[in-house]
Amino acid sequence: MLVYEGIKRDFLNDVVNDYIAESIENKIREMMHRKTLKNEFRSG
Repeated sequence: MLVYEGIKRDFLNDVVNDYIAESIENKIREMMHRKTLKNEFRSG
């Protein structure tokens, strides 16, 4: 399953701005219709 889609510049910006985890969580919610568990989120 593809959980991040974008160009390299956007990916690097998301990492630097500490937004990558939230971006992936939002994609999982969108595609799987479920919320990521807190422990699962923190383990990434």
